[in-house]
Amino acid sequence: MLMRYLRRLLSARLSPLMLVLILFGLGLAVADAAMPQVGNTIETAARGIEPLSSIATRLPLPSGMNTPIPRPTATPVPTATPTLTPAQRPRPFPLSWPTEGWISTEFGVPGPYWKGGYHQGIDIAVDYGDPVVAAASGVVVSAALDTDHGYGNLVVIDHNGSVRTMYAHLQKMNVKAGEEVTRGQLIGEAGATGYAIGPHLHFEVHIEGNLVDPLLYLPDRKD
Repeated sequence: MLMRYLRRLLSARLSPLMLVLILFGLGLAVADAAMPQVGNTIETAARGIEPLSSIATRLPLPSGMNTPIPRPTATPVPTATPTLTPAQRPRPFPLSWPTEGWISTEFGVPGPYWKGGYHQGIDIAVDYGDPVVAAASGVVVSAALDTDHGYGNLVVIDHNGSVRTMYAHLQKMNVKAGEEVTRGQLIGEAGATGYAIGPHLHFEVHIEGNLVDPLLYLPDRKD
């Protein structure tokens, strides 16, 4: 039918432009008639395709992936640590004040006239003859006049083998080497022996052989 119609068109004496227009219209008609059939074919084929989600459920997982992945747990946000008051500071080896008085020189003050170039203890201003007591229980290592470093009459006490306290510039020493003492026991009287300007107690603390600030291990004063 279509071929017969084409032969008639070719045998007719039509202009080339008219012939092109007729053929173009014929092509549109054929395509319009064929589209419903093509759409039905595509829809039928689509209905036969299995969804990917269904295929995925039947595929075996690789070894080690059968265990569900644990959900991450929320990390709590750290809260700010309150500032500790001096009375709440932890003191690994608590000491007692060796004498009454006010601090005239603190630990760490630089100076060329001190051993090591800085003040290695604290100076507590006192009067001549004021009592000096052991800051903790221990054994007296030495009680003698020091002429090498300007300590004057010096008492050194060992506490448990790791902590030592030193009491310098004493006017009088009431203990001797090898003697056991208890916290608060009288060990001497304050003075100004050695390199000292006026009566005061020079007090040092050594932990594991290292100099530390005595104020870190002494209770807070109430004066």
